[in-house]
Amino acid sequence: MTTLKFTPSMKMIDNDILYITFPSEIQLPSASSLSCTAEGVVKTVQCSLIAGAPNRLKAIVTFTSGSNPSTSQFYIKVNNVKNAPSTATSSVFTQIKATDSSDNDIMIFTDLGPTITNPQPATASGSLAQGSTDTGVPTDYTITY
Repeated sequence: MTTLKFTPSMKMIDNDILYITFPSEIQLPSASSLSCTAEGVVKTVQCSLIAGAPNRLKAIVTFTSGSNPSTSQFYIKVNNVKNAPSTATSSVFTQIKATDSSDNDIMIFTDLGPTITNPQPATASGSLAQGSTDTGVPTDYTITY
C-alpha cells in the first residue's frame, strides 16, 4: 500500500480526476487487483490504470464536504503496489495532474520531488561450524544466527 499526499493549489470538487505517473521502478498491480482507499477528507476514490501508459493511474475523487479547499492536504491510498527490487532511491514521480470531470486540466503538481526509498533489510550476524575438516568424509554444517 502506498499513501499519496496532495496539496492542491486550487479548490478541488467531487469527481475531479488525478492522473499520477509512478516511478518506473515501482510496479502497479494489474487492473484486476488494483484498488484505492479513501483517506480523511476523501469520501471515495475510484482508481483505474491508463491503457498504453505504463505506471499511470487515474483516480476519481469525491470529498466528504463535496470539495477540498486550495492548500488543504488530502490523501489517497493505492493498494497492492509492488516496491522496487532494490533499496536504491527511485526516480521521481514524472507527472501528476488534476482535471475536472470533463478532463480539462485544472492544475499540474510541479513539486515532483517525491521519491521512494525502501528500507535496508535487517542484517543478522551468523556463524558456520563445520563438523569435520577431513577431506572426503561426511560432515555436518551448523549455521547459527
